[in-house]
Amino acid sequence: MPDSLRRGRSAELAAACPRCHAQPGARCTSPRGRNLTQPHPSRLDTQHTEEPTPWPYRPPQPQ
Repeated sequence: MPDSLRRGRSAELAAACPRCHAQPGARCTSPRGRNLTQPHPSRLDTQHTEEPTPWPYRPPQPQ
């Protein structure tokens, strides 16, 4: 598990960043490649828009 997830940042870094394309668990980067202290706002927004997949996944049944 990445160190960033162990330090309590799992909620911020759980999703991939649509702006800088940082992988889940990795910090966001600036255009020059430096690590940012705060994630991009668009990364935080993606966490609230994704619907959780029920487990086990069952496709919708036709009616």
